[in-house]
Amino acid sequence: MKTDFLILGGGLSGLISAAYLERANKNYILIEAQDELGGTDYGLKCVPAHSDILENPLIKLKRDLNLNFNIQTLLNPPLIFQNKTGFSDFTGFAVNNKNRALLDELSYYTQSPRLLVSNGWKTLNDELLKIIPTQKIKTKSVVTSLNFNHGKLESVTINGETQIQANTFAYALPLTSAKALLGKEALSAKFLQKFDRMQKFTVLSVDFASKKSHFTKDNLLVFNDEDFFMIGQFNSENSELSSWLSLIDSELAQDEEAVSKTLKTMKKHIKKAFPNLIEEASWERILVVPESHHSFIDLPQSGPELWFLGSNCIEGSQNIAASIKSSQNFVAKLTHCN
Repeated sequence: MKTDFLILGGGLSGLISAAYLERANKNYILIEAQDELGGTDYGLKCVPAHSDILENPLIKLKRDLNLNFNIQTLLNPPLIFQNKTGFSDFTGFAVNNKNRALLDELSYYTQSPRLLVSNGWKTLNDELLKIIPTQKIKTKSVVTSLNFNHGKLESVTINGETQIQANTFAYALPLTSAKALLGKEALSAKFLQKFDRMQKFTVLSVDFASKKSHFTKDNLLVFNDEDFFMIGQFNSENSELSSWLSLIDSELAQDEEAVSKTLKTMKKHIKKAFPNLIEEASWERILVVPESHHSFIDLPQSGPELWFLGSNCIEGSQNIAASIKSSQNFVAKLTHCN
């Protein structure tokens, strides 16, 4: 099997790349290990709205592909909760070298103003999937090896048996899988050392649907108690819905007791700020997303046939914004389209 472009991973970056390639009438295949595409939709995903709003990656994505979804602009600055005084203006996290990488990740969410996709990011995924023909998507396709010849990536093996050749490969899998798949063929010893020192974080997310509204503003809410950090927000379109997120070291997240303890701490702080929210909730969803965040690491110089996509690919940008922008840059450079 052969194609011009092979996209490894059907998360947001993979879907965006495939949709752009489809609009450019390119020959491509997208492979994904899971049944569902688009990645995990936890409620606090956002894109900061900087001064050049027309070039904002989310707005540019909607315009470029003529997608039918609404974008919310949240203008209110974040607030921080204090046990004795309640909520007050958030001025930033205190510098703490021990938690610096974690705070850098959380600081992404505290930027203001912020852009969100109305009705959740699944709405965006569904719009992208309307563009991508189903015959160009292969789910339940686990990448088991990347096959190099004299240092050049030539094909990918999926499910241990099927090989797909391509001229260009877009690596949209979690960066934490790169070491095992790429190995010494594509990664220098220096990079591998940096990779081993990279801090990896697991998202713990809790969503509630309450029977009544407990907070009607769209401010991001920040909680900080010594080494514990959490952010939360009530849905600006339906204030009965709320989402809460904390990050823990991924090594610690392998311990079920540590995960359970962190979730209990999250609920304890929610209860302090909103005493009746949890008791009155009619619905609760807990998500544990392993290694979804990590400290920044300079990616290796890849050959012209191998491109890295995702949240670690744009210097000075993180998370969803970098995922979108890296896909836009990839397709624009290779297809000469904007």
